[in-house]
Amino acid sequence: MEQEYTIEFSPDYKQELYKQFLTSIPALCNESIYQQGRVKRAFNFAYDAHQGQRRKGGDKEPFITHPVEVARIVANEMGFCTTAIIAALLHDAVEDNENCKIEHVEQRFGKQVSRIVDGVTKITQQSANNLSLQSETFKKLIYSIPQDYRAVIIKIADRLHNMRTINDMPSRKQKIKASENLFIYAPIAHLIGLHKIKKEIYNLSFKYIHKEEYDELIEDEKDTALRRNEVINNFQSELKEILFGFFPIYKIQTIVKSLYSAWRKMKANKFSLENIHNFHSTRIVFEQSEYPGKNIRQIAYILFEKITKHFDYKADSLQDWLIKPKINGFKALVFDVISKRGNWLEIQILSREDAEIAEKGFVESSGEIAKGLEYFAQNFSKEISDAENGTDYENLMIKNLLGHLLTTTNIYVFTIDGQQISLPKKSTVLDFAFKIHTDIGLHCIGAKINDKEKVRPPSYKLKTTNRVQILTSPNKLPEKKWLNMVVTHKAKKELTNYFNKKEGSKNKQPIVVETKKQKLDPSTPYVIDEHIKYIISKCCQPIPKQNC
Repeated sequence: MEQEYTIEFSPDYKQELYKQFLTSIPALCNESIYQQGRVKRAFNFAYDAHQGQRRKGGDKEPFITHPVEVARIVANEMGFCTTAIIAALLHDAVEDNENCKIEHVEQRFGKQVSRIVDGVTKITQQSANNLSLQSETFKKLIYSIPQDYRAVIIKIADRLHNMRTINDMPSRKQKIKASENLFIYAPIAHLIGLHKIKKEIYNLSFKYIHKEEYDELIEDEKDTALRRNEVINNFQSELKEILFGFFPIYKIQTIVKSLYSAWRKMKANKFSLENIHNFHSTRIVFEQSEYPGKNIRQIAYILFEKITKHFDYKADSLQDWLIKPKINGFKALVFDVISKRGNWLEIQILSREDAEIAEKGFVESSGEIAKGLEYFAQNFSKEISDAENGTDYENLMIKNLLGHLLTTTNIYVFTIDGQQISLPKKSTVLDFAFKIHTDIGLHCIGAKINDKEKVRPPSYKLKTTNRVQILTSPNKLPEKKWLNMVVTHKAKKELTNYFNKKEGSKNKQPIVVETKKQKLDPSTPYVIDEHIKYIISKCCQPIPKQNC
């Protein structure tokens, strides 16, 4: 029986979709007839390239809706103009249609558009090593930055829309995509200065990869919202009394951290959401033209002096990002004060122009590229050109791009297929084995590290960027000394259960392992090697090996 779809391809559907698309982007409505004509040609080209294709999940709506939404994000949420919008409409055309070549894009839309589309397009040739395929695709994207950084912008918009519509995808696919976002695309969005988009990607990815922790934090946020809002509202009312009437202020607004950032901070410092004083920050935005003869830094310090006359501030909290901006373009005077009610709060003082950059980053119309992306492209591109294999490349990616995310309490290691796993520092091969699956941990005899032939013992301590291939034997059984080798909660728990069951009536007293109480460390998706025979246990839900 032929499947029925909610939306069918038809001339009327095509016409209505384009009309909605054009009217939903104010910047396009103000463009010349020539530029609107270019956009319409790109829409028609993309529509034909994706004719008959449908999105996965849900009501399987026409695939063309995806590039249309990506183009909307690029225009409305990132502030980019016609060329980027056209490239966003075409970003999947070459990849998803074997009859559509990059040469066709260049012939119809010029070299600039084709270069951007080519930068976004995945490398699709068959590869025996899925990591190699992922590495080469990401490497290609990074190489495109010096030529035209809009390829990365479109890729981030693509990822954002995919996460907004990922609910109907299989659970394991959700986790894999979310993992890539947490470790690659959200950090890049941070480097570009796309703070609002970075926050949304972090939160959506966090929701799918650490669902229990996400749900707990959502409940925490709801439970504490009334008190936190009361604190921030009272404080801002006090600020307005101090500043308004004396100094022209464009606006005072509340900036909220991403739930993922808050969770990482809570995990690293072992405290609750209420203890994060800058989960909500107060941003004071001024218009420079209202202060004749004063530069931005002078104005910020005038406001700082007025505020600190009324509120005590923590001297070591003062961060002057005006004299030396962050690498992603963030410029503000940041410091902590204590309110009249005894609450520590963060204040950010910045100009209206810098506040816009703090939200959207450097947009096309500014004529600038975020310094963070420029620095990353220049330095990273040189190093990856010397990488001899996938392992070298993956190590460079971690060290250059992800280094600022690594906490003092965690390491990040990889399965042989390149999936990332988070473990506490000082974790061993045995901790890694139990993280994959209980039976693999119980029968672990060691591991090969970074594809080398030498077999490391179960007690071997892992380091960030290690690629680990666990070796097992059905004849190998746990030894009690293993309890002193592991640091993760799961490994200790499973070993303790094993020995309690084994000793049974011989030892009525359960074995007690002296360790600090801690929650099970959430991890990124893990992959079980296809050569290992396993069954799905109730204790965990391992993800079967797959290409993604």
